[in-house]
Amino acid sequence: MERDLAETLLSELGDPDEAPLSFKEMLGLPDRLPPLRLPSEEELAAAARRSELLDNLRSLALRAVERSRGAEDWTAAEVTAAAEALGLPVPEPVEGLAGVPDLARRWDLAVDAEFIDPATAAAPGPALDEWPGGSDEDVLGVWSDVLGLISEDAFQDDDADPELADVGAFALVMLFMTRHEGIPAGALRRMVADVVDVEPEEWERWVETSGDLADRLLAILVDLGAVQVDDETARLTPLGQYALAGALAEDGVEVPVLPSAAEMTAGDLVDFAVAASDAELAAEREAWLESRTPAEAVDELIASAASGDVEHRVIAMSLAKSVEGAEQRWRQALDDPALRPYAKSVLQESGAPDVESTPADAAWLLADLLSTGAAHDQDELAALLADSAPAGQEAALFDEIWRLDHPHAQEVLTLIGDHHPDKKIAKSARKAAHKVNSSR
Repeated sequence: MERDLAETLLSELGDPDEAPLSFKEMLGLPDRLPPLRLPSEEELAAAARRSELLDNLRSLALRAVERSRGAEDWTAAEVTAAAEALGLPVPEPVEGLAGVPDLARRWDLAVDAEFIDPATAAAPGPALDEWPGGSDEDVLGVWSDVLGLISEDAFQDDDADPELADVGAFALVMLFMTRHEGIPAGALRRMVADVVDVEPEEWERWVETSGDLADRLLAILVDLGAVQVDDETARLTPLGQYALAGALAEDGVEVPVLPSAAEMTAGDLVDFAVAASDAELAAEREAWLESRTPAEAVDELIASAASGDVEHRVIAMSLAKSVEGAEQRWRQALDDPALRPYAKSVLQESGAPDVESTPADAAWLLADLLSTGAAHDQDELAALLADSAPAGQEAALFDEIWRLDHPHAQEVLTLIGDHHPDKKIAKSARKAAHKVNSSR
């Protein structure tokens, strides 16, 4: 009975007569995304059992089975009673299920998710036994089926124009990609309008008649338990993240799930930090540190920094610097040219009298930092540069950078040359960038 959420999501993005589009290709996703911290399967299943939407579908299915009612057999009184029991508005007059659109959509979902037998309509389907009383695996399967159905066509009426079948899938993937920050409801409305390929005037008329699609989508996803909306910002719940991670994995994008803190490596922690909020990272860091000594933690983080790319190195060394103690391990890091500037900084801050940083160290740290995209605007760029070089000594710092054996030296100098608000400083950076080319 269980549908494949990935197959459902992917099949809805593109021409049905052609091969399904790939999220990975469409959004330019890497082979691997930062890991997730998810609850246990038992906790996820418990959350799925609390789904208000699935409770609605089951309640509607039980009414239908008890009264042997197919979609066309409901009386006006039965429709009214069912809608009121689910807290749905009931227009006047009501003649059948179609007279209460929200109830009709739930009926379609109940049939498609097999709470009701699709063949006989008035008989129970397998989901009626699997949710909420089945195994955790069964419960999560039913829940994921319904999420897939919502992404597929929960908002596509048979005679709807424009075509809306791919909107749910697109919105879910975007919510997953912004899972820590979330998406403001207004931004999601604009995204949905962009996905629907119609003129703005036509879309505005459709919204005026049928309601804003993003709001309708969020409402049903909240009822399912896939999304939560706080202060007008929508975020996937752990259940939503679990389902979308599985879907993306089927599309060739690995989304690891973090192991327990004791089993988590320093590399896992650094990878998590790439996309985590400050609060999430602080919680993971604290749990990770509790499972090892400071010396072990610093040793693992420094070793991870030595084996990773620049972004990995910057994050790992930043995490290591926040751990007190382990001076001997920092002294060992002095032997690695890429880590030496970080080690010197820590040892100097701890009062080591025999360690002195050089202009080349400052140049390396700035090159590392800027190559990770740490400066998001001119002001941040200027502030980072000011922290690395006193006013008037920027040219000397650029001279150090272009001489470094740093993989991003030219990129960093070009960034400063293109975006620094001080024209004189920018020109000096551009001149240094040209020297990188001529020296290699």
